[in-house]
Amino acid sequence: MPRLRPRDTHRRAFLDSVIPEHRPIAEALLRGGLPAVRAAIARDREEALAQGRPAAPEEATLKIAEDLLPRARVALWLDRAEAALPIADTVALRDLRSVVASVDPASRDARVLEYATTLRGVLERRVALELERWLTDLRDALAGGRTVRALRLSARLPDPSAKLPEELQHQLVEVVNRELVEDTPPERWMVLIDAIANSPIRRLVAVTGFPRGASPELDELAREYAGRIPSLGSVLGVAMAAPPKPDVRAKVPQASRRPRSRGAHEAPGTASQGDASRSVAPTHLSAEASDGEVVLSDAPADDAGVTLTAEPSADQ
Repeated sequence: MPRLRPRDTHRRAFLDSVIPEHRPIAEALLRGGLPAVRAAIARDREEALAQGRPAAPEEATLKIAEDLLPRARVALWLDRAEAALPIADTVALRDLRSVVASVDPASRDARVLEYATTLRGVLERRVALELERWLTDLRDALAGGRTVRALRLSARLPDPSAKLPEELQHQLVEVVNRELVEDTPPERWMVLIDAIANSPIRRLVAVTGFPRGASPELDELAREYAGRIPSLGSVLGVAMAAPPKPDVRAKVPQASRRPRSRGAHEAPGTASQGDASRSVAPTHLSAEASDGEVVLSDAPADDAGVTLTAEPSADQ
């Protein structure tokens, strides 16, 4: 199965279209969006302070970045879309789905609209085929008495939006319930428990008995999965712990909060540890992820990045 490996054709064209004074800002946008630009501004401010030179104006730099951002997003997406188009029928569905999902709905670029329509159509057709194939395999497994295979298939949905049809769900529950009795061999019980625990019907099955003199392995497995299969826990007498309560805290309006008093050892204007923890950490944008995707990331990065040393041009 081919992998999605975007080229950098549109990204290079975008950089070439930017005036030299704004190129460091454009490079930062391609690497990590606005967070990367803010991190570069912070680094430039620190370096300017150490070198005794004026730093690049923050507000003007951010304004330039915001103006360039839509074009940067288009360039990033077009590189991915053009890599996906020739292999749209064979590329991994998750790769195709990620390209379609990442299109900017506000974009008015004609190429973006055309590519997005084409790729969305291919994705919908492939998902429909996968869903039909999945349902056929599931029905065949039930008709052939292959209960475990049917359970495994029910846990492998072909699409995040897919659901097990109610008709097949009832049929699968009935088949499984007929086997969850005392007379079923312990070895079969172990296979069934493992398959049920990962299926969407795990809360619907009704365990009516458990093998007498079950082996330690079966007893251990059953107790391990009792939390995922409620009726199994009831038969075994395993008390299920109540789910944790949500941590609900009263929200205090910002205006009514009192400023934290500084300790005697803190001089006015000195940042406290709490203030330091909220400082902006350097961020970056990976040009290509491990699977060939170009993704925006706000993850902390090392100090390597684009430093904004150029003065913003008066042209923008």
